[in-house]
Amino acid sequence: MKSPTEKLFTTIPIFFSHGMQAKVESLSPSAHKPWAAVESWIALGIPLSIIPPTPVTREQLARAHDRAFIDANLDGRELNGFNTKAADVAASLPYTSGAMLGAARDAIRSGLVAVAPTCGFHHAGHAKAGAFCTFNGLMVTALALNAEGLSQRVGILDFDQHYGDGTEEIIQTLELTS
Repeated sequence: MKSPTEKLFTTIPIFFSHGMQAKVESLSPSAHKPWAAVESWIALGIPLSIIPPTPVTREQLARAHDRAFIDANLDGRELNGFNTKAADVAASLPYTSGAMLGAARDAIRSGLVAVAPTCGFHHAGHAKAGAFCTFNGLMVTALALNAEGLSQRVGILDFDQHYGDGTEEIIQTLELTS
C-alpha cells in the first residue's frame, strides 16, 4: 500500500471537459483558460488523470443563486458575466461549477489534492452576474458539500488579485455565517 506522500506523486485528478469552455469574444480570456491550463500541465509532464465533471443542476445552482436568475441565464434571456446572451457560455456554466464541485468532493474523500481548472466565479452574486462571472461556483460547491453532509464548514480561499464581492454578497443574502 502506498503512503499518502507516494499517492501525491502518482497522478493528480483534474476535473475537466471541453464542455467547460465557451467560444465568446471578450476582453477576458476566462472562457478559454481551462484547456490552456490543462495543456500547460501536460506539456510540463505533470502526471494527470483527466476526469470529466458532472455538470451541476439548476437545483444545485439554486442553493446559491436566485432561481429566476439561473433560468434566465441558462435559457439565454439575460446577460451573462461576459455581457452576452451566448448559448455557448450558458452551456459551459454547469460544467465549470460541476468541475469545482467534483474536485472538492474528490479531495474530501481522498484526503489528497484535486484540481478544477476554472475561473470566473467570485463576482457572481445571488441574482446578478458581474465581471465575467455568471454563477459563483465557489458558493455552489460550498453549499452542495454542506447539503450532502460532506462538510459542515467550508473555507473559501480566493487568491485572485482583487476582492470577490459576489461571494460575500451571497453569504449576506442567504444569511450564512462567514
